[in-house]
Amino acid sequence: MPSFSSKVQIYSDAALTTLVHESGAISGPPTYIVPPATLQYNTRYYWRIAVTDAANEVTNSAVRSFITLLDTPVLVSPATEYESLVMSPDLTFSINPSTSNVLFHLLVGTAPGLTVGANTNLTTAVNPGSFTVNPVGLAVATKYWWTINAQVSDIAVFNNGENKQAATERTFYTPLDILTTPINGVTGHTLEPTFAWDDVVWETGYELRISTSGGNQTSFNNGVFFTDLNIAANTTSVMYNENTEDELTPGNFLLRNKSGNQWPKI
Repeated sequence: MPSFSSKVQIYSDAALTTLVHESGAISGPPTYIVPPATLQYNTRYYWRIAVTDAANEVTNSAVRSFITLLDTPVLVSPATEYESLVMSPDLTFSINPSTSNVLFHLLVGTAPGLTVGANTNLTTAVNPGSFTVNPVGLAVATKYWWTINAQVSDIAVFNNGENKQAATERTFYTPLDILTTPINGVTGHTLEPTFAWDDVVWETGYELRISTSGGNQTSFNNGVFFTDLNIAANTTSVMYNENTEDELTPGNFLLRNKSGNQWPKI
């Protein structure tokens, strides 16, 4: 039997002008495993076998093509249990190239076990250019789970419709953006104000602080002159009058000799 050996040749183009990888000489069983990190994800390659006989003559097989699998996206930020200060936080993920024909589904829900369709919050354009997405239509003061599902969207390729979902889900909380009364910036308000808000489902109680300063948290904290730290759960409003006494500073009354009060509740 004549002696011969073969090599696997992999190219990035149908014309076989750009060689991506060539194996060493194979003389045993006709099976070859491409080394790790040689090929890119979601990419079409062309391959053939080059057989060398005892006379050192080379015969090439017919050319075939294949497409590598789509990479699995990885959640990057924020860390799980994130307490967002905005209603639509930046949610960032990563994925290995190539993604020029890939779109991404942002999945968001109030319970784990997210699926495309039932929990699709938004779908990006193909090749969106950014791996940061911002959820829409969320409720205030709510815990959400989120993850990313990547999908090939290209009718010209064999793997059109292939999708991979991140292996993990993370959680975040929308802010307590729940103050309703008084309206921000109101003037000429009654001296016996009622403060009202939307109740949230997971609270164990509320605290209210009133300050003569605003603009940022530090300034607000420095100007606090009244606190009510024991408002019961499921309460949606409280009313104060000139005899309401500060819990932390007995003898300090809410509406005596104060003006321009700020009332964020935390």
